[in-house]
Amino acid sequence: MSSDRELRRVRRRLSRQLGRRARGKLVAVDRVTGDYLVADNLDDLLVAMTRGPRTTTAGDMLIFRLGQRAAVELRRRR
Repeated sequence: MSSDRELRRVRRRLSRQLGRRARGKLVAVDRVTGDYLVADNLDDLLVAMTRGPRTTTAGDMLIFRLGQRAAVELRRRR
């Protein structure tokens, strides 16, 4: 599956799941497990990622702001 399609699918799912209360917030999604974190800003998201389980920080992550088109892809180095 292309990364673009995956991102659109994940955004739709999370937009429906989180609703309007999360619009404009940053979301980091682990591409392997599907676990996600929501934060108001990038600093809070980084803190949440480092305090989470090891699998969350080690996996491939999609980071995006709900309601906006731009996204960042973090891939684990192999």
